[in-house]
Amino acid sequence: MLTSDGVVPIISAAIHKSSTFVQAPEVPVDDPDQSARCQNAMQMAFQNMAERAMAAGRREQAVAAALVDLADNHMLTLGKEATKSAISKLGSCRR
Repeated sequence: MLTSDGVVPIISAAIHKSSTFVQAPEVPVDDPDQSARCQNAMQMAFQNMAERAMAAGRREQAVAAALVDLADNHMLTLGKEATKSAISKLGSCRR
């Protein structure tokens, strides 16, 4: 169901909460299981986002591909930032 501006309305407070809040980590950030714990914490919000995109009329495979691309682009951005930081540190060491 779309509104006049093409937005899928939030169906219930439970969906809204799950799409908005991700539980804070309960273990140190260097915990070896941090990635799996993060995935578990984000699962409901991630699933809700996919369901809302499909409710708006997007195909399930297109939604899945878009989510993968968004995650990949985010990782590439993180890599670029790390590279810039490393280059900056090298430049300051040479002076």
